[in-house]
Amino acid sequence: MVGCKPVGEEQECQRITLIVKAIGAFCNLKCNYCFFHETEQAKPRIMQNEVLTKLIREYLEHSPTNEFVWHGGEPLLAGIPFYQKALELQHQFASSGNKIVNSLQTNLTLVNRQWARFFREADFRIGVSIDGPKHVHNMHRVNTGGEGSFEAAIRGFEILREEGINPGCISVITKKTLPFLIEILNFLYHDLSINFSFR
Repeated sequence: MVGCKPVGEEQECQRITLIVKAIGAFCNLKCNYCFFHETEQAKPRIMQNEVLTKLIREYLEHSPTNEFVWHGGEPLLAGIPFYQKALELQHQFASSGNKIVNSLQTNLTLVNRQWARFFREADFRIGVSIDGPKHVHNMHRVNTGGEGSFEAAIRGFEILREEGINPGCISVITKKTLPFLIEILNFLYHDLSINFSFR
């Protein structure tokens, strides 16, 4: 069982972050480096309320930390009501005084004003997936029709910024995009002014 063990006068606690794939591999993009099979990506699904309730209750009962990372696929496909329910359950089962941290990783293409305001009001930490400037990003991050997703992603990014959200960023570097590494770094750091990590 996850928990804390005594260390002298204090307790040493394991840091456990729960990564939740509320929609499985379901995604509105078809990035050509994605490790999910395209049939999994195309299958609509959403975590049932009974599963969500059990997951949140048992995690908060047994974990000394309260960190949720909502991942996908594209987690925004679950819809705002799903996350409103998750927040309600978190507050229901959390120990008094314990701060809950929610993070979400998105491809940005579905971000609109409503989503951005929800994230801001619910104090979500947001991570975004941008691989670099347009010609680099669109090499791999395409929609189901094979078209690049850069414009939609940047539109979502700008909406987040306008609502006061400063996201972190994950960029995937491949053999094909590696020759553009300096250009990618300049774009992320100078053009978008965001924190980023590489995988």
